[in-house]
Amino acid sequence: MKAEGMILAVTAAETAECRGLGIPLGRMSYRVSPEGVLLRAAALSGEVRGGVMIVMGRIPEGDAARLSAAILAECAAREYAGVYLDGEAAGGTAALAAALEAPLQAAGRRLYTPPGAGAGIPVLESAVTGGSYRLYLEEARARHPEGIALALLPMAVSFVLPAWDEGQPLSREELAAELASGGLQYYSKELCARYQTSRGTDGLTRFLLYDDADTLREKCRVAEAAGVEAIFLPYALLRTELPDILEI
Repeated sequence: MKAEGMILAVTAAETAECRGLGIPLGRMSYRVSPEGVLLRAAALSGEVRGGVMIVMGRIPEGDAARLSAAILAECAAREYAGVYLDGEAAGGTAALAAALEAPLQAAGRRLYTPPGAGAGIPVLESAVTGGSYRLYLEEARARHPEGIALALLPMAVSFVLPAWDEGQPLSREELAAELASGGLQYYSKELCARYQTSRGTDGLTRFLLYDDADTLREKCRVAEAAGVEAIFLPYALLRTELPDILEI
């Protein structure tokens, strides 16, 4: 996917590390207090301009009009290209999204929201563990003619066979240990992910489903072909794979 279709999500402290990558930045520097007040990270420089404003966490129910006005003012002051409400659709998210949608659109800015928010461009997660990744995106695109976006989240999940449950998420270190166990590794074209089966010392057979730099890059390619307009890349989770994803 072209760099302008990707948005690197960074904290204020990570911004300096990402200069020169030629990719727009998503500013993970905002949240909303329980009282409904927009808060900005103290580390965010007053000189920061451009990119996407990312409002992290839960949006409490309350005065959506007042909160919307504060977000719109921040967007205008810092020349942000859009807003991403990066939390659950519960609480006050739907009301805030509804209040933001029209004025952002009128200003030529985008609104990205969690699925189910009822307004804005829904941001889907890339970690698909069943079915077809391509169909998952194409069907979502058909349901949302206004567009869809993607959060590229590296997947590492362990399932115990034959009883499939939701799986056990693995840390990067746990994934490395599992892969070092010597099980055979395969690639699933349907899921755009790698997998490995192995038998542990407890006698249980485990199915490991995971991403690496190649599968993450392929997920971006498939997303572009499916009509995904923007991909959010969390820098903290993708620091190692980022050069391969961006092919730099």
